[in-house]
Amino acid sequence: MKISSFIRQKKIEWLRWRIKRNRVWLNYAMNTYNRIAIEGRWDYSTLQLLEWRINRYDNKILLYKAKIVYLTEEEMSKRNDEE
Repeated sequence: MKISSFIRQKKIEWLRWRIKRNRVWLNYAMNTYNRIAIEGRWDYSTLQLLEWRINRYDNKILLYKAKIVYLTEEEMSKRNDEE
């Protein structure tokens, strides 16, 4: 295995770990939002902050998934060029 391929694989592993981590935070923010909405103890700024966090974690997950796709496609194109 070449060094660049090894580094790419480690980046992909790290990105997958970050996706799992951000899913945990996303679930926590969504549960908090739902709990506050059900109990009726909310004000506009609190809900706005929670919506911002939910969108932030969701966008991070999408970004990491896109990076994984890019890295795997880059790896496949390099393999095809070598053949």
